[in-house]
Amino acid sequence: MKLASAFLLLLPLAYPAQARFGEPTRNLKGPKGSKGSNGSKSSKGMNFNRIATFSVCSQIEESCNDDTETSVEIITATDDGMTLIHSDSPYGVIGFIAISDPSNPEGTGVVSLNGEPTSVAVWGNYAIAAVNTSADYVNTSGILVAIDIATRTISKTWDLGGQPDSVAVSPDGKYIVVAIENERDEDLGDGVPPQVRINLK
Repeated sequence: MKLASAFLLLLPLAYPAQARFGEPTRNLKGPKGSKGSNGSKSSKGMNFNRIATFSVCSQIEESCNDDTETSVEIITATDDGMTLIHSDSPYGVIGFIAISDPSNPEGTGVVSLNGEPTSVAVWGNYAIAAVNTSADYVNTSGILVAIDIATRTISKTWDLGGQPDSVAVSPDGKYIVVAIENERDEDLGDGVPPQVRINLK
């Protein structure tokens, strides 16, 4: 797989993959008249069994005795399902958690990025992170970063020309899809769109 062969397709929507620490269980044979997963009667037979938790602050300081702001927003898994990869916008990193023993998740480090990672997806041996590098709400910018999962090193970056919100990989692995958001300034016009700046000279 060559990183140079990736294509960027800018779309208004993207759906990042999700990963979980536990397994959802479902009543496969729902009640008569069940509408399946989109509707609702059979969803009553589903539940989520939490088998473990992991404090991401332990990747900053083992006992979490630290005031550094950190938060997990998007989480995905490697193809073998043994490692979870998450974005951490406040801390400015992509984090890695080993779950070879799902009941005992273990933090295996972070990769620092020059900006605010907003989303992450897995593409083969790479974690693909969307990173907001905008100076403000007007001068928007962003990059896409390919991180080698094995070495935890940045292999390639692409300039996006705007503030990315979400990233996903097509099922056939041929495309990386990025949603460019360019957030509005909630303090401008009470956050009500459209937000148009007019300079009177």
